[in-house]
Amino acid sequence: MHIKEIDLYTADLEGTIRFYSGSIGLETLSLQEDRVAFKAGDTVLTFIQSDTEHIYHFAFDIPNNKMLEAVQWLALRAERIANHEGNYLTVFENWNAQSVYFYDNNSNIVEFITRFDQNIHSEEPFSAALIASVSEIGLVAADPIDFGASLAVQYPLSFYHKGPKREDFAVLGDESGLFIISGQSRHWYPTEMTAHAAPLSVTFTNEHAGPVFKMQYDG
Repeated sequence: MHIKEIDLYTADLEGTIRFYSGSIGLETLSLQEDRVAFKAGDTVLTFIQSDTEHIYHFAFDIPNNKMLEAVQWLALRAERIANHEGNYLTVFENWNAQSVYFYDNNSNIVEFITRFDQNIHSEEPFSAALIASVSEIGLVAADPIDFGASLAVQYPLSFYHKGPKREDFAVLGDESGLFIISGQSRHWYPTEMTAHAAPLSVTFTNEHAGPVFKMQYDG
């Protein structure tokens, strides 16, 4: 699954512009009075002004050989989130992946992740220009497995073959893009922040040249 566009909401549009354009260095594609769109590799990441604060979890894919560099790069640009062992680098052996988490200005839980099955490398110094795409977006449901199954009926999606698939957590998609579905009482890893549903929309395709689908999630 390739995420082409994602629309999120922010109660601090000006702060979001400063963070993603200034601190992180994403290219601004468009700026309007109530929204801003950034280029995140192959994904258009849009934040829309809202009167309500929402907390999201989402991830950016980065090259395999740039994770340690990204961990250090973030130290000067954002508040990194240590995992339960006190480390900023988290290794997911089952997924053959590594991640570093950080907060943005909205307290969203953002992640740089590299998936070694993707085999993506770069010889350039790490920067936002090396982000490949938004590769994960978190959703929240009372019954993650049931909700995931309902999405699989509506769209050409299936549960992620690497799992997990539990009563409080399920994953849909593939190496290129994932819907991370959390139960309502679960914390967003690696924080103690309880997952709460928040409105968003995702435009995606299973293939870069295949049919395009848009999912409106009202939270």
